[in-house]
Amino acid sequence: MRDKIRYEIYNIDMSHEGMKASSIIANGTGFCIHKSIVFAAGSRYLGVPSRLVFDDVRNHISTAVLRDLIGGDVFRYHAHAEVYLKDRK
Repeated sequence: MRDKIRYEIYNIDMSHEGMKASSIIANGTGFCIHKSIVFAAGSRYLGVPSRLVFDDVRNHISTAVLRDLIGGDVFRYHAHAEVYLKDRK
C-alpha cells in the first residue's frame, strides 16, 4: 500500500488532518513522512508494533528548486518506520 502513494514533495498536506493515514491514502500523494505514516499504521493494524523514526539525510541528487525550498541538501526529519518482529527491530 505504501508504494501506491505517489512521491510528492511540493504540494503536500502537513495539517493534522493531512497527516492521518486515511487522508494520505485518500490523497494518494506524500513524501517520506506520509509514506512512513501509512506503513506504520498498516503494521499496527496487523498487530505489528511500529513507530516513526526521523533522521537527517543528505540528498545528493536533489534539484536546485528543492534545495532552495528546504534551504540546502540536508533534509531534516527524513522519516521511516521501524517495526518490531519477535522482539527485534
